[in-house]
Amino acid sequence: MSSSSQYSYYDNKEHKKKRKRTAVSIALMLMLFVAVYAEPVAAWPSLDSIKESLSSAVDKIKNTVKDAGIGAVAGAVVGGAIGFVVGGPAGAAMGAKIGAAIGAAVGGIHGFFSSDESPTATSTQTVQNYANLSDVLNDDDFTADKEILDDANQKAYEELSQAAAAVRADLVDYNVESTGSTGDIYVKIYAPSTIYGFSAFPVQVALHIAANPIPQSVVHLESIRIYVIDKDGNVYWTRTFTYNRTDTALNGDDFVVSTILKVPDQYVYDVQNALATGQITKDLIEKLKNATTPEFEIVAEITAVREDWEVIDGNLTYVGDKSIYVKATTTSAWRHVTSTTDVLILAGGFKGSLPAKFILEPEAGKWVSYAQKEWGAISDFIVKAWASPVHVKQSSAAWRFYLVGNPGYFDPLHPSIVDDFGIAAIRILNDGSWELADLAKSSLGDVGGATYVERIITYASTEDTLNYQVYALALLNVVRDDGQQLPIWLLVQPDVTVLDDLTMVIDDEQIQKLTALFDDGEISEADLEQIRATASDWIQNLNQKIATAQEYLSMAQSRGDETAANYAQTAINYYQEAQKYLEALMNTNDVQIALNYLNAAKKMEFAGDYALEAAKNAVFGNHEQAEILIQNAQDTAELAQSYIPTTNYAAVAQEWLNKTVLDLGVFELRVWQVLLLIALLLALAKFLRG
Repeated sequence: MSSSSQYSYYDNKEHKKKRKRTAVSIALMLMLFVAVYAEPVAAWPSLDSIKESLSSAVDKIKNTVKDAGIGAVAGAVVGGAIGFVVGGPAGAAMGAKIGAAIGAAVGGIHGFFSSDESPTATSTQTVQNYANLSDVLNDDDFTADKEILDDANQKAYEELSQAAAAVRADLVDYNVESTGSTGDIYVKIYAPSTIYGFSAFPVQVALHIAANPIPQSVVHLESIRIYVIDKDGNVYWTRTFTYNRTDTALNGDDFVVSTILKVPDQYVYDVQNALATGQITKDLIEKLKNATTPEFEIVAEITAVREDWEVIDGNLTYVGDKSIYVKATTTSAWRHVTSTTDVLILAGGFKGSLPAKFILEPEAGKWVSYAQKEWGAISDFIVKAWASPVHVKQSSAAWRFYLVGNPGYFDPLHPSIVDDFGIAAIRILNDGSWELADLAKSSLGDVGGATYVERIITYASTEDTLNYQVYALALLNVVRDDGQQLPIWLLVQPDVTVLDDLTMVIDDEQIQKLTALFDDGEISEADLEQIRATASDWIQNLNQKIATAQEYLSMAQSRGDETAANYAQTAINYYQEAQKYLEALMNTNDVQIALNYLNAAKKMEFAGDYALEAAKNAVFGNHEQAEILIQNAQDTAELAQSYIPTTNYAAVAQEWLNKTVLDLGVFELRVWQVLLLIALLLALAKFLRG
């Protein structure tokens, strides 16, 4: 407990400093109110006399406060200083009145902020939230903003639609460089304005055939060959259109062909192998998450012939064919890909897990949308993760991954898309290595519209299990009109964490017994005895969690891990806050305030548990999930603190004005005297801040 005591002392010392500064700030604010009521006059004393008076007054304040208390003494000293500066019997009388007021304000406020007692509500305090029985017993306030639903479908499809809109792209004209018979055929190439990740994408090649004044001098297309080429000259996904002589006869006409190509992708075979063998490894996942899209260009090669007609002996005569070859290469495709790691972040949604106690609550059988990241062919398909909101080691959780193609992305083409879909739970061990804990595979066949894959994942745990990460890994084949399959892959990582089965110090049954004491709307002395007994046990048992957090703190400090150390210290702070709330609970006979402190203590223990898990994960190097856990902790602590009475500074000012200023005859002060009074308060502030 020594470490705990040292921290409490340090925390209390810092808190007192903050209270001093706040007290002075309030006093200064109150004096500005006085200035509003002061009578403006034109007559000002000489600057020298003000400086002399001010210097003497400040010295008097400093010397007196050093030898006495802050409260009424400060008021008397300032009052005396005012009398000294103003001068004469009137000044002395006014100084006494102002001194009394300042004593009430500074002394009273400073006395409140310097108190070591647990806070209770007063007339100058406010409470942001008022707890009810359902908040305390069922944690309704904790789950209210989580959007936990009985049926996920409608909300999920809305999310898919919004996400698809974010990556939607229109076909635009790419810059093209052409060689060959460019006087016969002019080529334009259209592709999406943005291509994200390793996506398949539509391409249109538009040909304009130059007009010949001889109508019979038509062009017959023989072939159009379209493909992707990388910076090393490698060719991918060639689509060749071939034509018979009778298929086309073009002269001054336009001709358009459409197909589907794909970003060069060296990772697709790794994904195929992983899903086929179940070998979903850490190396593979890290490789896919850090994959960068390569630079490439689109090429169209056109071969054709133009009928050559000449006037011979006055007759238009066919004399043969002229071969035509044009090669058009885009020069701006690199502008439409990022050439970096593309990830679609859907930040809206739940993160982490509800505390372990919820595993037996109705919420465990419901659905929540998870915040997530997606890699791979994110221009083609959107996947959205939903799951039950409770994820605890040695238990199971339901997962549902919704997926839909980007509407209209392949227009005017309508390829068929078939899939192989796997949901994997990766066991993360204390040494940083990974094991495949569970893998559920399925195939949806032709993915023609929005659909979902649903599986139960079991978090089978071992002694050295640190956490779990859930991934959805999909391999889909975009089937082109020529039968060519273009494989695309998707990797989805929901922001989930799987918790230790960490129990609450006081269970729901004991809390229910406490709340039953409030049924009559009163807290008797006998009730207080029961409350104190339970709260004392709670406080003592929280020390065990504090001790665990201190172990992680020592481990983090020995490893030089400042982040992990901060998380461990945060857990200690939150548990100690819960203890303070329980101490306050033992000393109030107000039912509503008691409910507030009881609820705040429970929620602050939740916060401490989250921070404790964050510290553990960070100590063993799992920083990504530790960040999720510490955010859960901070959000929960903020909820807990919303039930604690806080000072209403406006009410303090109003009360001071009502009790003092309006009865003091402040209107007798001249403007310069009021301003000088403020200057004196500034000097006092400087001294108090020391």
